[in-house]
Amino acid sequence: MSDHRPPQTQLVETVRDLIKTQQVTQAIKEKELDIELERIRSNEKIALESINAQKGDRNEQIQAISSLHLQRNVLIGLGIVSAVVIIICRSSDQI
Repeated sequence: MSDHRPPQTQLVETVRDLIKTQQVTQAIKEKELDIELERIRSNEKIALESINAQKGDRNEQIQAISSLHLQRNVLIGLGIVSAVVIIICRSSDQI
């Protein structure tokens, strides 16, 4: 098949085809960038939720430890008070 169009016409058509191809390529790249941006936003959201969950877990751990310390201190206090009461009672019996 021979093409009987003038060389300038062929050149213009080739340039048009090249421009169309570049436009399609550009559109594809824009879509890829949109997808990448959405992926980044999704990862950011997941990371923030993970950090918040860790903060919540850490706060629960701190509250549990504080509660255990309070219970321990109450038991120690009761032990000391009991010991003092016993010592006082024994001292009163000896007098």
